[in-house]
Amino acid sequence: MALFNPMARPAVRSPLRFDGDPGARTLMLIAITAAFFASAAILVAATSTDLVKQWRWAFDGTVTVQIPPTGDPEADTARAASLATALTGMAQVDRARALGPREVARMVEPWLGSLEAEDTALPLPRLIDVRLLASTETDLKILERRIQTLVPEAVLDDHGRWVRGLGRLAFTVETVAILVLGLVTTAVILAVGLSVRTALALHRETVDILHMMGAEDGYIAGLFAGLAFRQALSGGLIGVTLTVIVTLAAGQVSAGAGAVLPSLTVGLTGWIATLSIPLLLAIVAWVVGRLSALAALRRVV
Repeated sequence: MALFNPMARPAVRSPLRFDGDPGARTLMLIAITAAFFASAAILVAATSTDLVKQWRWAFDGTVTVQIPPTGDPEADTARAASLATALTGMAQVDRARALGPREVARMVEPWLGSLEAEDTALPLPRLIDVRLLASTETDLKILERRIQTLVPEAVLDDHGRWVRGLGRLAFTVETVAILVLGLVTTAVILAVGLSVRTALALHRETVDILHMMGAEDGYIAGLFAGLAFRQALSGGLIGVTLTVIVTLAAGQVSAGAGAVLPSLTVGLTGWIATLSIPLLLAIVAWVVGRLSALAALRRVV
C-alpha cells in the first residue's frame, strides 16, 4: 500500500511551506498592481460610456438657437420670444422656448460667478431651446435657413460636434482599456510562471520526498496552483479596493464641482466587471500555475 494517497487532501496544512517565498510575495505585488490598473481601466471606460449615453439622451432631438446681444436687453428678449413663437409654428419643430435672462445667467454662473442679468455690464446672448420632430442633417439645414431669414445673425447649434467628440473619446478610452487588460493578463501569466518555477526550485527537496511517498505530479502541481490562486486573489482584492476608494473620492470631487463637470457614474455592468477582477485573476493564476508546475515537473522527471 502506498504511504501517500495523492487523492487525499492534507488534514491540517499543505506539505509545502510557502511562507516567506520571494516568488509568492512578488506575485502578490504584481496582482495588486494588475488589479488596480485593470479595474481602473474598466471603471474609466464604463464612466466614459455612461457619460456619452447621458449627453446623447440629453441632446437627442434638440438644438439651441443663439441670438447675439445688441446692447438693448429688452429688445433682445423680445426678439428671442418672437423667434421662439415663429419656430413653434414650423413643421419640423415640436416646441421652442426662449430662455429668460436669469436662466442664461445661471448657465454661465459656474464659470463667471453669480450674475444679475439685468444689472451686469456683460452682454449675454439670448437662447432658444428647440425640440425637433425630425433631426436629420437636411432638416437642420432647412431650419437654419428659415431661422436666418427671420433673424440673420442667429446661430443654430445642433450639439453634434460635442456628441461626436465624446463618442470618439469613449471609443479611444475603451480601446485603451482593452489594451490595458491585455497587458495586465500577460503580466500576471508571466509572473505566475516565474513564481511557480521559483517556488519549485526552493522546495526541490520537499517535492522529491513527496514523489518518493507516491505523490503524482498532478497533486504537487495543484499545491503550487493553490499558492498562485491565493496570492492572486488576495492581491486582486487589495488592488480593486484601492481602485474603488479612488473612484469614490473622484465621484465626491465631481459632485462638489457642481455644474462644471457632468455627473460621473458607473453602471451596474461596470461594477460587476470590476468586482469580478480578483476572482478572474485568481482563476488565471491557478490555471497558469498548474500548467507551469506540470511542465517543470515533467522536465525534471
